[in-house]
Amino acid sequence: MEPDPEVLATLQAKARQQSIDELKAKGKTKVKVIRAKDIAALIQEAVQRAIQDSSLLTQDQVEELTHKSKAEFQELQQRWREREQAERERDAEIDRLRQAKATLQKQVDELEQRLRGGALAGSPAGPRPAARPRPGSTRTC
Repeated sequence: MEPDPEVLATLQAKARQQSIDELKAKGKTKVKVIRAKDIAALIQEAVQRAIQDSSLLTQDQVEELTHKSKAEFQELQQRWREREQAERERDAEIDRLRQAKATLQKQVDELEQRLRGGALAGSPAGPRPAARPRPGSTRTC
């Protein structure tokens, strides 16, 4: 049985991330890991047993409730995947923009250095001398 999406969402919201470096700084070399999906499955199983053991719902009602909750879970799971995909795409775009910014900043730094060193004054990209009239030309200013 798939875990309840609300339980998973709550576990995700309560979870916190720590980098490996942070754990090492605390003297941790190994950590025990429990997947949120496993915890949610345990909770779901306990709820399912409690419903089945109670006399509040008939077996048909339990099955209908189970069917509806599975359909809802699948819908929420699809939305979760779409959100994760959108986040991955956003993060990739941010990385691309950061790389472009770094490239442009490097170009700006190089140009500033060349300007400070006077390298542009005599370069082909520097100012062009005034055009001379061609021999035999009748242009007057």
